[in-house]
Amino acid sequence: MADSSITAKQAAVLAFVFSAAALILTVLARPCDIWTIFLDAVIYFCFVPMVVLGIYMVVTGRGGRWINGIDWERVGRNRQEDYVSYLGLWIAVGSAVMMVGLAAIMWNLLVTIGLIVLGTVLILVPFAVVSGERGPSRVPARRQFTRKEAGALTLAALLVATVPTGLLMAEHSSESAVAITLGAEDFTVTAPMFDHTFSYEDVDSLELVENFDHGRRIAGYATGTISSGHYRNETLGDYELASYSQVSSCIVIFVGGAAYAFNQSYETATVNLYAELQERTGL
Repeated sequence: MADSSITAKQAAVLAFVFSAAALILTVLARPCDIWTIFLDAVIYFCFVPMVVLGIYMVVTGRGGRWINGIDWERVGRNRQEDYVSYLGLWIAVGSAVMMVGLAAIMWNLLVTIGLIVLGTVLILVPFAVVSGERGPSRVPARRQFTRKEAGALTLAALLVATVPTGLLMAEHSSESAVAITLGAEDFTVTAPMFDHTFSYEDVDSLELVENFDHGRRIAGYATGTISSGHYRNETLGDYELASYSQVSSCIVIFVGGAAYAFNQSYETATVNLYAELQERTGL
């Protein structure tokens, strides 16, 4: 690909089209509310353009005017494209990492924070490297790309950034449910990041707790509809939750020393389920 084969305007159009397409596919992949759509849009329209910008800089060596903090006079015109290409690579990589991190926000907040920090470091550290006295020796000469190579690189970068992001966000459905199936010998509770089957005879204790405190999410799922996964509160410590967020009561059971809490979509159904489990467990 010759440098003249793509312009900044074309890169901007590509970023917009790919962002819009990824957003539409993600929204269609699962039911979602306005908040979820807004979060999806922020992730795609903020970070896909950054990935495209980075790849544009890599393959063309252009875009130095958008970079602050580099003394271009010291660099010299003969090496400016090398610097731009090198920095563009890390802008693309760091943006992709942060994009995936934000998509994981409803799965694990610590993972989100860690990936955002990592992505920021990946973008900023190369700036410090090239600004140092040994910067020129650490910046490789820019590679010349053919049209096919540049196209393949761009597509690969966008897929690496958006496919994991889309898969993570597709798991965050505001219409997810807490499904409970009562069998003859056991019962099953399923929700996002919660899937357990409990034998009635293995349940050590059973309690209906009103105004149950979910506590802090450790590695779980949370929307305005469902809260589930691994949580921690002052009463139970570490436990697993499968709860409708707007229902205050929860059934709490202990099985093999581990605590689990779950409910149904409204209070009456939760109370009725508790009574049914009392009868089947004998507790």
